[in-house]
Amino acid sequence: MTEPSRDAAEGRPPAVDLPGDGPVDEAPARVPVLGGNRALGAGVALVGSILFALLLASGGSLLIGLARPGDGTRQWIDAYLANPLLAVPTLIFLVAFLILTAIANRAGWWAYIFGGLIVAAVVYAGSIAVLLLLQGGLQMSLRGAVDAALRLAVNPALVLGGLLARELVLWLGLGISRSGARLVRRHRAALDDFERRAVSGASQPAVAAPHESVDGSSGRRGSFDGPRYDS
Repeated sequence: MTEPSRDAAEGRPPAVDLPGDGPVDEAPARVPVLGGNRALGAGVALVGSILFALLLASGGSLLIGLARPGDGTRQWIDAYLANPLLAVPTLIFLVAFLILTAIANRAGWWAYIFGGLIVAAVVYAGSIAVLLLLQGGLQMSLRGAVDAALRLAVNPALVLGGLLARELVLWLGLGISRSGARLVRRHRAALDDFERRAVSGASQPAVAAPHESVDGSSGRRGSFDGPRYDS
């Protein structure tokens, strides 16, 4: 005769370890989230503004050298490099390009094709307006302000700035748009995989636990009410 267990002696059914009662290690799958492309766009805009300043400085210096040959060319170039004609278009280009990349995000190249035209117009017209204000345009008469604006409108540096803005946004935007397209493709692939996993998990037949019947009733089979003694 063996000693009855403590659960049997107290009239309780013995404890049974059931599958699925332990802690679940795997976290439930989450729906894939589509990432943004604005951080890359902002970085490209910063690099593009540096490239814009270098090209504008080089192009402006070349134009001055061609228009003013002689001993005074160096002084004119130095004055140009320290002039707002270089700094103002660069700052406007940076701000306009940053705004475009924030709006376009993952858009295709078409957004930068049309956006480049807008950025070029903003750089050209905005530079004229800011430089006119720096020259005291608010204190000028209407005729004087119009004459000053017309002189700025035909300034080779500002015209070059508008052309550079257009080309840089066009070709740098191509790289940004390709990065956005890769993000979209990866998200679609991850979403398709998530949906396949969800469908395959839902299509598996339900298996009744050892302590449950198929219809959901919760009676333990093979349980006993009293103590059991083994001879």
